[in-house]
Amino acid sequence: MTSDYKQYDSNQQPKTFDRPDQNLDNFIQNWDFYSRSLMIFLGAGASMGATDQTGRKLPTAVGLRDELWSTFMLSKSERANPPNLGLLSLEHACALIETKAGRGPLADYVGRRFTVNSPLWPHSVLPFLKPRALYTTNYDELIELGWQLHTGAARPSPIFSPPQQKLASGFIPLFKPHGTAQYASGGVGEGGLVLTQFDYFAMLHNKRKMLDTFLEEMRNSCVVFVGYSFQDMDIASILHSMRSKNRDLHWYAVFPRDDPNVRSMYTTPI
Repeated sequence: MTSDYKQYDSNQQPKTFDRPDQNLDNFIQNWDFYSRSLMIFLGAGASMGATDQTGRKLPTAVGLRDELWSTFMLSKSERANPPNLGLLSLEHACALIETKAGRGPLADYVGRRFTVNSPLWPHSVLPFLKPRALYTTNYDELIELGWQLHTGAARPSPIFSPPQQKLASGFIPLFKPHGTAQYASGGVGEGGLVLTQFDYFAMLHNKRKMLDTFLEEMRNSCVVFVGYSFQDMDIASILHSMRSKNRDLHWYAVFPRDDPNVRSMYTTPI
């Protein structure tokens, strides 16, 4: 089993190459062992290619930062030649924008920007994997829309603050600590979007509890990270702790972070 890797020649004709993916091969070989205890974590890469309700592609974090800065902080004349924001983070930019324009317009803009009408095919097939739980840092509702295509599938239940119950059969928790577009203007922990650096401070404790609940049974589960960059310090610290304790865990990194060096960084005991 190999994964397809497409490039285009000078005439824009696709050329297909077979690129061995040992990570994918191992996942397939272990499917019989872990398919009944699958946990799925979706990062921003899982939404690549999706469009909002106006047909525009969903922005990356840097793209959203630049778009918000241009919309809220620049005059019409300045937008023709926008400044290079350098290392200014999205959450810091949002804090400055919130101070200038207010929370309402900012949350409303981002909520509309991440409102989608239809899922991508990966979100449409998620129900077939029958995961025990899902976790996403994304604002969009691609997961929920993917489930709506399956009338007989048990729907995941969105959770925005630490759940009281443990993972149980017949219940599919969908952890969304950063909020969701549907409740963009709500409070942090109530579905409202986590945008500014102060929002992140407010939700750090809750997010940690949600991560603990999501990963508490990881020793008996298989976690698949889809489109996740591994730059979130909360997740990174948990994986580092697992690596240090040399636990026997199975997890996989799927596009775009299927680089074996990225995965080995968190699996090789120190």
